[in-house]
Amino acid sequence: MRYRAVWAGSLAGIAAGLLWAAPAMGASCSTAWTVVPGAPVRGSLTDVSASSATDAWAVGMWGRRRTLAEHWNGTRWKRVLTPNPGRKLSLLQAVADVSPTDAWAIGQFGLKQHAALLLHWNGVRWKRAELPSNARNATFEDLTIVSPSDIWAVGTTRLEFQTRTMHWNGTRWSVVASPNSSAGTLLVGAAASGANDVWAVGLGLIEHWTGSAWHLVAAPAHSHLSAVDAISPTDAWAVGQGPAAILSWNGTSWSRSLTAGTRTDFAGIAAATSADVWAVGSNFNRTGANPERPEVAHWNGAAWARSVLPTGRAAGLLAVADAPGATTFWAVGATTHGLASAPRIEERC
Repeated sequence: MRYRAVWAGSLAGIAAGLLWAAPAMGASCSTAWTVVPGAPVRGSLTDVSASSATDAWAVGMWGRRRTLAEHWNGTRWKRVLTPNPGRKLSLLQAVADVSPTDAWAIGQFGLKQHAALLLHWNGVRWKRAELPSNARNATFEDLTIVSPSDIWAVGTTRLEFQTRTMHWNGTRWSVVASPNSSAGTLLVGAAASGANDVWAVGLGLIEHWTGSAWHLVAAPAHSHLSAVDAISPTDAWAVGQGPAAILSWNGTSWSRSLTAGTRTDFAGIAAATSADVWAVGSNFNRTGANPERPEVAHWNGAAWARSVLPTGRAAGLLAVADAPGATTFWAVGATTHGLASAPRIEERC
C-alpha cells in the first residue's frame, strides 16, 4: 500500500479511483467490494490513506489538471479545496494521513518543466509546504509514515533521472542520499514497518533503509514494481506489472509470490496482517470498447485468490489502504466515460 502508519496499530484498507470499499467479517457491511460515491468531478484518484475509521484522504487530479483531495469523515467522501500553483498542470500523486489535524500530500505542477508540489493539512485547510532546494525539481511518487516525526517521500529527479528520497523529522524536510542502479532509477512506491525498516521500489529497483543508509536489494528479473507494503522486517510485499506481479520478502530475499501474466497490472497493495493482504490493479484481458476492468487479489496466509470486479465501463484501481481501528479497506482509481474519467472509490469492510 502507498501509506502505512506504523506507530499506533494497524490500518484498515481503502480502495482506489472509483472509491471501492470492502468490510471485514463481522462488520455492518457486506464482504464484497462496493463502489462508494465520491466527488462528482471528472478526474482520477491516485492514492488513499487513513488514520482511523472516520478519517481518510484520497488524492489525485480533476478537470483540466487540477489537484484533487477528498476526505472521508466516517459517513461520506467530500471534496476539500487544495492549492493549484501551476497554470496548466497541478496534480497530487500521494497522501499520508497521520491524524485528523496532520496529513501530507505530494505531487507536481507545471506543464513543460514539472516542479515538486508538497501540501500539508493542519486540520483546517491544505497549504503549500516548503521543500528543500535540491528536491524542487524532483517528481515524488509516494509517501510512507513511520510516526508523525518520521515520514519518507520517494521519487526521481526530473533532469538527471536519479533516485530522490526525502525525510521529515518533525521540523523540516531534507533530502537523504539514495543509490541508483543500471537496472532502473525510478522510485514510485514506499512503505515502512519501523524506523529501521523502510522500503522504496520502482522499475527494476528495490531499496531498503536500515536506519543509517539506503541499500540496493536484489530484485527478481522483470520486476517492474509500483507499490510496496511492510508488516515487519521479515514480512513485506510488493506489486507491479507483468509476470512478477506480486513479490514477497522473508527477511532475507525477495521472491515471486504470484505470477499474473502480461495483461494484469497491479498498482497498489495493503497488508493489514500476514494473513490479510489485498493487491489492486487493472485487468486488460477483455476486448471491445471497455477492455480495462478493476482486479483485486487477496492473500489469506496460504494462497492468493484473484477476481475481476464488475463494472459497466472501463475502470482500474491505482491504490489501496487499510485504516487503524477499523475493518475496512479502501481502494481508489478511475472509471472512464468516453474521453473523460471519473474518480472511483471502492470499499471492503
